Amino acid sequence: MPKVVTCYDVYPALDIGFGSRHWQVSTYADFARRADRILFVSEHSRRDFLRLFPYDVSRTSVTHLGVADSFHPRAPETLAPTREKYGLAEPYLLFVGASNPQKNLLRLLDAFGRSAARHDHQLMLAGPVYPGQLAPMQARVAQLAIEARVRIAGFVDAADLPNLYAGASAVLLPSVYEGFGLPILEGMASGVPVLTSTAGSCPEIAAGHGVLVDPLSVDDIARGIDAALRMTKTQLEDARTYARGMTWRRTAQQTLETYRALC
Repeated sequence: MPKVVTCYDVYPALDIGFGSRHWQVSTYADFARRADRILFVSEHSRRDFLRLFPYDVSRTSVTHLGVADSFHPRAPETLAPTREKYGLAEPYLLFVGASNPQKNLLRLLDAFGRSAARHDHQLMLAGPVYPGQLAPMQARVAQLAIEARVRIAGFVDAADLPNLYAGASAVLLPSVYEGFGLPILEGMASGVPVLTSTAGSCPEIAAGHGVLVDPLSVDDIARGIDAALRMTKTQLEDARTYARGMTWRRTAQQTLETYRALC
């Protein structure tokens, strides 16, 4: 029976400062030995894999992920209950994701502290915070004296995410590495400006519709935050049109075609 693997990223095998996970690296090598075809969620992930592991490029394909229909602009009056639930009394910037090192949250906090947005926006960090990572984030917030402006929400209900996206002034994802970067599409589909980075697959997924920053430069991230807030209505509508074309139905159809070709 043919064996097909979907590979989302290979960051544990990359020398990007987070250490390798040997069991995952050995799993990637096993894919290269045994899989009849490998699907990647971005061209960047495919390039990383093929650079590190011997595999026939003709037996690979790229199938981008999609964005759910629930992510779309919403009437402002419908968003107040969600803001109140999470203590968001002011305009806010939104990060969505776990607190993995590659998400670059300490530099994001530093950049927010240097941005003009810190004067009239809150920054909400939505997503699981892993053991040992909360204290450094809280310490950085205290050092920057922005406690009143930062909301480290931790895990949030998935049902609340569409409202959180739609109510944000901008979505921020200045990652050092992403194999795909779903918040990029989710923010764009919600009609919200998106800041992301020049690293990993982020430029590929943003496709020219977001503000790109150097994830290793706090000053550039700060500049990008303020630039995202200046995006025009036309830019936001173009980004939303692009994101709405990246559907899960499209992802499923392309995946199914790959499986059928091997059967």
